[in-house]
Amino acid sequence: ISGSQTLDSTLTILNFLHFFLLEAGAGQDIISMVKKHIISNHRHQKGHVVAMHALNHLQSAVVCCACEKFISLRVHLKIFFWQCDSQATKFAALPSDLLVWQVSEEDSNRRIAFRARVVIMGCEKKFGRFQKSLESKFMAFESSQETEKFLCERLLDQNQPISERFRALFSLRNLRGPGPRQALVLATRDSSNLLAHEAAFALGQIQDAEAVPALKEVLEDFSLDPIVRHEAAEALGAIGVEANIPLLEKSLRSDPAPEVRETCELALSRIEEQKRTNLNDKTSDEPASPFLSVDPAAPASSSSSVDQLREVLLNEEKSMYERYAALFALRNHGGEGAVTAIIDSLGAGSALLRHEVAYVLGQLQNKAACDALAVILKDVNEHPMVRHEAAEALGSIADDRSVELLEKFVKDPEPLVSQSCEVALSMLEFERSGKSFEYLFMKVPQVDAV
Repeated sequence: ISGSQTLDSTLTILNFLHFFLLEAGAGQDIISMVKKHIISNHRHQKGHVVAMHALNHLQSAVVCCACEKFISLRVHLKIFFWQCDSQATKFAALPSDLLVWQVSEEDSNRRIAFRARVVIMGCEKKFGRFQKSLESKFMAFESSQETEKFLCERLLDQNQPISERFRALFSLRNLRGPGPRQALVLATRDSSNLLAHEAAFALGQIQDAEAVPALKEVLEDFSLDPIVRHEAAEALGAIGVEANIPLLEKSLRSDPAPEVRETCELALSRIEEQKRTNLNDKTSDEPASPFLSVDPAAPASSSSSVDQLREVLLNEEKSMYERYAALFALRNHGGEGAVTAIIDSLGAGSALLRHEVAYVLGQLQNKAACDALAVILKDVNEHPMVRHEAAEALGSIADDRSVELLEKFVKDPEPLVSQSCEVALSMLEFERSGKSFEYLFMKVPQVDAV
């Protein structure tokens, strides 16, 4: 699918779509149409372009049968195609995102469609004149004023369970504008360090430069927990404004918490890396990350072997940025050797690195990490920041043993840990019931009785 012009690549796509369409209950006439379209075009276009044309060719079938399985596949593939470098692929994907939202009856598929549009909106440098029209469609689809008001109030309501407040937070991080921004800024001062640090993280992921003054104040406020200050520093690096450099340099020298100082080092390196990339004004030849997160470091070169990346990640003499870059490259690789290297780095001397490793293992959702993550969660002497990420990662993996651990540690005396377990268990409950944890992706943002 990644661009090979060989017949084998085209047939792989064909077989995959054939199998899926059968599973989805599509008629033989539709399957024959896909076969004919792919086979007649494979000599002229790259495999992923052919697949996208075939996918769009089945647009009428989606409208007619409203098949949830097919919609889910189609939008997952759209996310991949929008991360490709091919302009032709991107433009082929334009027509039908809104349709998926309208047709689907499942919260999960509307959420996937929304994520696809987030990816699309991240491609503005490759869109040029198409950006404004796309943005207007995208923004108009976000939420009503009533929904936005509800989400902001729910986030800041300290009488609500922490899981309900996280439902609002996870919805608000998908929105733009002064209302959602101000609610997230206020949440960085919340009495729950878990919620406060997640709000700062969300502001970084949004990359909203208007949030910079508030994030600077959080970073400089030593009355706030180091995990919140750390997340503010990371957010400043994610936003990437050069005006943030003096404060980050100051905090690198003077902040009493090592995890905050190390984060400032990372943020400074990220801003410098971004500056060099912009000066070169070249499109990277590196493959797009399969993950949508704004990472604290760019992945190391994909030409590096797993063994080379492992050596850097485990080397205590390397800079934090180099080790993070190796970590994200291993994550993107995703093979067995890469996952093993990531798990082994949970023994790193830096609590900051250990917490990021746990976060990445949660992204990968690989059951091979369960034992190591369980050890961390059980270790009361481990940094709460690391235990919290281990709990969330176990919630992402969600096998029976992980769920048992979360249920046990939901009573942990450390609020960062107990609240993380509570949120993770709530997310699992919604997922198993087929409902959206995020209010934004429900057809009607109904509120459960508390």
